[in-house]
Amino acid sequence: MGRRFSFFAWAGGKSSARWTDFRRLLILLGGVIALVVVVALARRVWWHGSDHDHEIGPHGGIIVAINDDDPHYHAEFKMEDDGRIRVFLSAEKPEQVVEVKPQIMIARAMVPGDGEARSIVLRPAEVMSAEPKNTSQFWGRITPDLVGRKFTLKVEGLEIENRKFDFAVASGEASDAPERSQAAAAFERDLVLKPRGAYTQEDINASGRDIPSLKYKDVRTRHSTRPKRGDRLCPVSRIKADARITWVVRGKTYQFCCPPCVVDFVALAKDRPDDIVAPEDLVSKQ
Repeated sequence: MGRRFSFFAWAGGKSSARWTDFRRLLILLGGVIALVVVVALARRVWWHGSDHDHEIGPHGGIIVAINDDDPHYHAEFKMEDDGRIRVFLSAEKPEQVVEVKPQIMIARAMVPGDGEARSIVLRPAEVMSAEPKNTSQFWGRITPDLVGRKFTLKVEGLEIENRKFDFAVASGEASDAPERSQAAAAFERDLVLKPRGAYTQEDINASGRDIPSLKYKDVRTRHSTRPKRGDRLCPVSRIKADARITWVVRGKTYQFCCPPCVVDFVALAKDRPDDIVAPEDLVSKQ
C-alpha cells in the first residue's frame, strides 16, 4: 500500500517519488499556461498597439492600428518617392475596406531635431464635388526635403461611425535619403515649370519660376478646417487658404493652404482642366 498523500509534505518536497513526479507535472503545466498567457498578451499589445511597424499591407504600405478596442480599425500608409502620401482604411484585416464620409484630416510631421511640427493636410482621394461620396482612401503630400527622412506622422480627427480617432505612423530613414529628396524636388520642378493643358508659360512666369517647396520654405502653415463665412478656400483641400501662399493658373491667382497643394493643383490643371474652379468661386459660404 502506498503512502498517503500529505499536502504539507508535498509542498515541502518530502513526498514519494510518485507525488514528486506529479508536482513536477503541475509545475510544468503551470509554466506552459503562463507562457501561453504572456504570448497572448504580447500578441494583443503588438496587434492592437499604435504602430504595427514593418507590417506591409496589400498596397505595399505600412499598417498601423487606429484604435485598440472594438470595432478595430487600421490604416495603411504608403509614401511615394514623389512626396505623395496615400492612406487606406480597413477593419480588423487589411483587406476589409472601411468607408467613411468625406472629410479633411490634419497630420503633423515631427522630425527629430526640428523644434516645430509641420502641418500636412490629408484629403479624400475623390475630387470634391457637390455630391460627395464615402471613401476609404485619403491623399496628402510632403515637401521634397522630407522624402526618405525619418519622421513621425500624427493624424488627428479621423471620424469613423461618429467617433474621432488620432493615430500615428513612423517612417524609416532611407539609406539614400538625399538622392530621394533630390528626385522628389526634380519631380516638382518638372511639374510646375513646364506648361501643359490649362497651365501656361505665362502662369509660370507670373508665379516666379520657382518650385512651391522652395518659394514658401520659410512659411509655417497652420491648417484650419473650419473656415469662416467669406474666407478664401484652397482649391485642393477646400479648407481655409493662406493669403501668403499664392500661384497663378490659367491667368488667375489662387490662394492655397500649403505649398504641396500648389503641386497637386497644377497637376489637376494639366490633366483635368475641366475640373478647375475659378478663384472667385472658392469662398466659404458657411
